[in-house]
Amino acid sequence: MTPPEAPRPPLPQPRNPRLFKTPRVIIALMLRELEQHGSRTSLGFAWAFVEPAATIALMSLIFSLLIENPPYGSSFALFYLTGIAPFSLCITLAAKVAAAPRLSRPLLNTPAVRPLDTILARFLLHSVIEVAVLSLLGAALVLALDLSPVIDAALVLQAGALALLVGLGIGCLNAVLFAVLPAWELIWSVVSRPLMLVSGVLLPLPLVPLPYQPALWWNPLAHPVELMRAGFYPQAGSLQVSGLYAALVALACLVAGLIGLQRSLRDAMEA
Repeated sequence: MTPPEAPRPPLPQPRNPRLFKTPRVIIALMLRELEQHGSRTSLGFAWAFVEPAATIALMSLIFSLLIENPPYGSSFALFYLTGIAPFSLCITLAAKVAAAPRLSRPLLNTPAVRPLDTILARFLLHSVIEVAVLSLLGAALVLALDLSPVIDAALVLQAGALALLVGLGIGCLNAVLFAVLPAWELIWSVVSRPLMLVSGVLLPLPLVPLPYQPALWWNPLAHPVELMRAGFYPQAGSLQVSGLYAALVALACLVAGLIGLQRSLRDAMEA
């Protein structure tokens, strides 16, 4: 009769198993969102390109009939692209991030998925999509119109990074507010509609009449727009632009949103 085998010692467990699990969860959520995003409309990913292209074309047509030249340069399309690109990054990512916990609500019942995972997955995926689409649109516009812009790559990258940060901060805070204060979603939908008019997309901040400039300066979305314009038009450089201010506002919103996620978002969604 053979003696019973001695029990094997347990395998060593990582000190922080969540640290190794989180990247896999985020990648899985990104793949899930990618599949849903492609099948949500009949145009699929093409709509991400068609929407800003149509907006730029319409704005260029309308304003070319009203004024002879754009405020900077000679191309209406390029001028409005440099305004719409950072503004679209902010607004689109804010909307995607804010809706992440609600759209992934069934998954939050599993212990492997946290609200923060859904936010990071949507932010990373749609950041890549939006940046790729807007970069492709800009390259197509430059080639189609035979333009030769002198681009300051450092300012363009700074403006893009700032737009991503502002979108993440606003979206993260709104994710909490939408859950704990449902009326805020309706209020935000109304408040966000005229933001394009006060963010420098149509008229650069330095060209706004002086009595209104101080009020517009407090809008964090105006700063990545002005930085992007400065990257394409040297004469657009403005001492009024503060990337630091916009970044601090974005970080304050992000921290407030993360604290809210930890304390109340899951309870609010399960109530």
